[in-house]
Amino acid sequence: MTDQSIQYTEYMVGANHPTSDDTLNRLVLVEHGNDGSHNRDIIEAGTEVNLSYVPDAAEMTARRLLHRDGSSLSRTTYSALFAKLGTIYGNVDANHFNLPDDRGRFLRMWDDGAGTDPDASSRTDRGDGQGGDYVGTLQDDEFESHTHNRKYRSSEFSGSADHDIQGPDTANTSLNYASQARGGNETRPKNIYKWGGIHY
Repeated sequence: MTDQSIQYTEYMVGANHPTSDDTLNRLVLVEHGNDGSHNRDIIEAGTEVNLSYVPDAAEMTARRLLHRDGSSLSRTTYSALFAKLGTIYGNVDANHFNLPDDRGRFLRMWDDGAGTDPDASSRTDRGDGQGGDYVGTLQDDEFESHTHNRKYRSSEFSGSADHDIQGPDTANTSLNYASQARGGNETRPKNIYKWGGIHY
């Protein structure tokens, strides 16, 4: 049997290495053999991977990747992954478990009592009935509460002074001073789609 060593290394793009936009300077666990070969397929089950392209079926099999799409999997076939995830993300029966479903969601770090997420306590069921400030819980999009004031010239109303208006004028309830809606369908940062996989 050949002598082999396992070490952490940076998987560099360059000569004699595959060119892949998700591997530049990425820290991975690599097994080196005496013949100079290295095996990247020993990454621990449950490790999450984000790629800026969608791998084909052959690459997913070779890299032992599953899409984080909420799929139901056999606890026997994917025993190592089940040992990591359990039924945190739900299950259809006693023989299966669900993957996390990250599709279309931004990934947010766990608040862990820091108070950075003001709504941590109201986060919703991750799949097993657990809500609140726990890893895997969900949160819908929301627009921060705010108002818009509009100044109307006195010529628009009776009186001589300019008026800062917020909400309906109680002196003249027939008028509605609400500002026109501004913005889109959600509050969000600039973002890029990535494909989310998990090792099994």
